[in-house]
Amino acid sequence: MDFEILKIGYNYFVLAVLIENEVIGKFNFTDDTLGLYVSNFHINEVYRCHGIGRKMLKHLKEKYPNKEIGLAVKKDNQIAMHLYQSEQFEIIKDCEYYYEMMYKPSFNITNFDLKDIKLVFSVVEETIDKEENAFTFPLYAYFKGMCVGKMEMKACFSTKEVYLNKFKIVESLQHRGIGRKMLQFVKTYWKNMEIIIDVEKVNSVAFQLCKSENFETVKDNDYHCIMKFNKNNKYKRF
Repeated sequence: MDFEILKIGYNYFVLAVLIENEVIGKFNFTDDTLGLYVSNFHINEVYRCHGIGRKMLKHLKEKYPNKEIGLAVKKDNQIAMHLYQSEQFEIIKDCEYYYEMMYKPSFNITNFDLKDIKLVFSVVEETIDKEENAFTFPLYAYFKGMCVGKMEMKACFSTKEVYLNKFKIVESLQHRGIGRKMLQFVKTYWKNMEIIIDVEKVNSVAFQLCKSENFETVKDNDYHCIMKFNKNNKYKRF
């Protein structure tokens, strides 16, 4: 039994398992630096219930040992549910017909120091919207060569606004000041721009962090809260 990972797009891959050069199972996955998302998981019917799906997941975890892995599973697929739960995937969202599940690796990090966090722009991944005169690119947080945080920044120079979204810190390193360091960097780098962030309402940790960094709610709906940095607020944290 052999495994192959084939790149079919910028951050889009296929993991295939082969027996005597015949593909008997495969799934697609995306890699956004901070985590993976698995989809289209399929194993040929004659090879099911022989542990092949488990071996595929283990192979993926071994190849990307420090990355979270997300996927969706139909509620009536009890075989797949049992497999994912036995591989330490947990339900993170209960939808009408399916569950969103996540595998969260444990980081054995000792002597953590916020000074070791390095923030990096990825201009290679920059995208340009000519109509809006806007540039979108991610900001990454690295700890000893490992990506532990990310946010996406969209700078609109015509309106002098910067929009932040997809703000995430790996769960094992939350509450250690990484998110705050990223926000403070953004406020300094874009000091001449209005800074706006989109926060999911279920993410109370991110909401409280933004609030403590002088972001104020300007718009909300059932699922999201739009917050803007108030430059005139001189409140200081103690």
